[in-house]
Amino acid sequence: MQTQVATSIQPQYQPLIIADGTDFDFTALPDGTPIRVSPLLIDDLSVGGNKRRKKERNADFKESIRTKGVIQSLSVRPNVNNPHRLELCAGYGRRDAAIEFGLSDVPVIVKHYGDKEAVATMLTENKERENISIVDEADLAQSYLSLHDGDYSSAATHLGLSEKVFRERLQLKRLTDNVLDKLADDSNKFTLGHALILSTFDEETQEKTLSAILADPATYTVKELKLRASKRQLPLATAPFDTSECKTCQHNTGEQFDLLGDGEVEANCSLASCFNEKAQDWVRTKRVTELEEKFGRVILWEAKPEADRRTVESKLVGEKQFSDGCMNCENKCVVVDDRPMRWGQHIENQCIDTDCFNTCANNHKNAQEAEKKAAQKAERDEAKGSRSQGNSTKGKTSTVVTTEVSPIMRKTSSAVMEDYRAQLRMSSSQVVITDPQFRLALALGSLCDLSNYEPEIYKQQNDRFMSFNDRVLLYMTLDVNTIQSEMGKAVLHHATVGGKESTSPTDLMIRALAQRDDGIAVATKDWNPSKKRLEMYNIAQIQQMCKDSGFELAYVAEHGEVGISALFKNRKEDIINGVMAFKFDWTHYAPDDYIALISQ
Repeated sequence: MQTQVATSIQPQYQPLIIADGTDFDFTALPDGTPIRVSPLLIDDLSVGGNKRRKKERNADFKESIRTKGVIQSLSVRPNVNNPHRLELCAGYGRRDAAIEFGLSDVPVIVKHYGDKEAVATMLTENKERENISIVDEADLAQSYLSLHDGDYSSAATHLGLSEKVFRERLQLKRLTDNVLDKLADDSNKFTLGHALILSTFDEETQEKTLSAILADPATYTVKELKLRASKRQLPLATAPFDTSECKTCQHNTGEQFDLLGDGEVEANCSLASCFNEKAQDWVRTKRVTELEEKFGRVILWEAKPEADRRTVESKLVGEKQFSDGCMNCENKCVVVDDRPMRWGQHIENQCIDTDCFNTCANNHKNAQEAEKKAAQKAERDEAKGSRSQGNSTKGKTSTVVTTEVSPIMRKTSSAVMEDYRAQLRMSSSQVVITDPQFRLALALGSLCDLSNYEPEIYKQQNDRFMSFNDRVLLYMTLDVNTIQSEMGKAVLHHATVGGKESTSPTDLMIRALAQRDDGIAVATKDWNPSKKRLEMYNIAQIQQMCKDSGFELAYVAEHGEVGISALFKNRKEDIINGVMAFKFDWTHYAPDDYIALISQ
């Protein structure tokens, strides 16, 4: 079949064959478009960590593809970094076989999946394929844990494993890739028992022990390895936790062999299981708490593998999105490690919402390209104008290039948002309830809710599912006499008909405040920092609020740059106490997310 070039895209089936090297824009295809493409155009999925360790297929499968080609369509999406290529969501075996046999094209369904949808599709296929190995299950366990945002129980259920087995498989992800590859190879006398013991070692010890096992499997049985592991000694100097209690422990070799009492003997822990347990407990309690105070959300490395997160930088998403959006977003977190000899190591500014990251990065890239094109056009227009006016520069003005600013994207924590809503409800209640229009509209809404009476203005909306709050706000547009008249009709109607619906008074009060001309002013004046309120933020967010409100300038004026620098080098509790102790008028400031609730 001759390769065709698409000139227009229709939502129906397209008998196209996109050859390798063709600059075809796959993003222009409607979602679900079936076409044929060269398998060389299809890359592995850029998220999900889809590492296929055991790729062999049975002879019948490969022979079918060699003789008949690929019959079942592959599920693909446009490559997130290159619109002229695709990413494979499902059909890895078919794609690989097609490349192996040099097939010119394969059938695909092009879906515009986000990252989570793409990973879910990939995992469904991987879970259902034949001959799943233990190592495959380990890879799937981490991918499902990431897909379920660290919820072990939900991830185990969707993978079809008990939580105990799920966590055992997840433990295998502490092994190096080399060790996992050897475990996946059935020709090695290296078993799951060996692997689980090695998973408690640091990477260097894993590799050395693996070499010993492969060289002499008869000696290094699981029983023998377990015995040797129980006799391992770990230097207490490498312990991340407080070793005060270890000084008198019977498993401290330093105490046992320091016969001269001169402290020259290196102190080792001869009970590795206790050492590892204390180190992990230190990471999950003290270290995580320290990092949460400073940076906000903290997750363990196993909850989000590297492929499922992105490092956020201003050069990738733009300075404003980075400072005003990403740095205050709930999905920006710190990843902390609890593996042996990596205790407490962390990586900052990790975005775990890759779809949002891709959108922000593309917005920034498009804005840069638009600005560049606008500047080039301005230069051409200026040059053209100069030529038409001769070489005279009299009255010449420079051209200012402006580009449309993309909306800031961020997700604020639920605790902060609930605090915002509670404060706005309180602010609204102080001014809105004195408004006769609101009082009567609320009374009419309540009567109608109780009696099922429908005022004429409600019938005109032709919306039978309008919420209680929407109806109250609608009734506020009526004059007082009309509202009172409708209230009388509702009371009369209640004599024979009754009913009740749930309401959301907080939403109502916020929206009623938003309808007032002075709503934002009232909300801003009423938001004030308190110790309890500031405890919901991390240090970086508190510092940003101090900068945006003018607090930082006022503090510097009194205490100097050294003073403000010293303030934010403290622990969060001390920073909050310092902020609260300083006399500053906050009535002119409120956080952007708070104000957004009444200005949407």
